[in-house]
Amino acid sequence: AVVNAQSEAAEAAVVLALRCAEGRHEGGIPGPVEIGVDDRAYLNGLWDVIGELRRFVLEALRDGNVERAEHYYHYMEEIFAALNSLHYTCVSSELRKKVDVGRLFIERTLGEIVSIRQMRGLQSVLEANETRGGTDR
Repeated sequence: AVVNAQSEAAEAAVVLALRCAEGRHEGGIPGPVEIGVDDRAYLNGLWDVIGELRRFVLEALRDGNVERAEHYYHYMEEIFAALNSLHYTCVSSELRKKVDVGRLFIERTLGEIVSIRQMRGLQSVLEANETRGGTDR
C-alpha cells in the first residue's frame, strides 16, 4: 500500500513538472529524492506517466495542436527508452505488463500523430487546388 501511494505521488509529481514546463525547455523530470519516494515506487510511477502523457497527446491532437502533441510524445519516448533499458534487471510480472502497455502506447500514439500529419498535408494540397480554382473533373 505504501509503494502504491508513493508510485501515485511520483506519477503526479512528474506529470505536474512536465505540464508546468510545457513550451519551456527548462527543468526536467524530478527524481525520487526530490519527490521523497523510494526507487521502486518511482520507477512504477514513471511507467504510469507514459499513459498520462498519451492522454495529453490525444488532447492536443483533438485541439489541432500537433506540435504540442509531439512535445508530449517526445517525453513518452524518452521515459520509455530510459525505463526499458532498466527493466531486465528487475523483472516482475507487474513491470513486464507495464513495459508491454508502454510499448503499445508509444506505437499507437506515433501512429495517431503520423495520421494527423498526413491528413493535414492532404488538406493543404486540396486547399491549394481550390485556391487555384482547379478541380480536375
